[in-house]
Amino acid sequence: MFHAFRQNGPTPPAGCFGSGAQLLTPEGYRQVEDLSCGDLVIVGDGGHRRIESVISVQTRGVGYHAPILVLPGALGNKGMLTLSPGTRVRVVGWKAQLHRDRESAILPIDELVNGSSIVREEKRKMQWHHVSCQNPQLLTFSGLQVECTDPQVNMSQQNAKLFQIEVR
Repeated sequence: MFHAFRQNGPTPPAGCFGSGAQLLTPEGYRQVEDLSCGDLVIVGDGGHRRIESVISVQTRGVGYHAPILVLPGALGNKGMLTLSPGTRVRVVGWKAQLHRDRESAILPIDELVNGSSIVREEKRKMQWHHVSCQNPQLLTFSGLQVECTDPQVNMSQQNAKLFQIEVR
């Protein structure tokens, strides 16, 4: 089952990626916009899970809702990543120590914006993609582990009313 959400409101759900994000699958990295329900992905523990839903959202990317760009190497990622605000990423080492006083932590990307290697960049229109599995999972995008959950869990009641659902 493929779910497509379309939104013209200002807020993308947390856990979304801009077009071109590369997700680790058993066959190697694939662009998020080329994935479908039922495709296998590699999860944080090294196992495999099937994709339950693939969601596309178009929003305005201004102010707090502007996309967050993670430049290559900023968090150990191999390529550029564009993340929606509120997306939670796994950090290790000194960054985890600084933010949570641990060796490893899952943090909202917003807390890591530094103005140089992790920045907000306003865009008039932004196409987002979200992938979810049956249970919350850490998925690897361009070498960075990102928490992926059911986006309906992350949306406020107000934002949920803005979405239209298509099942194809």
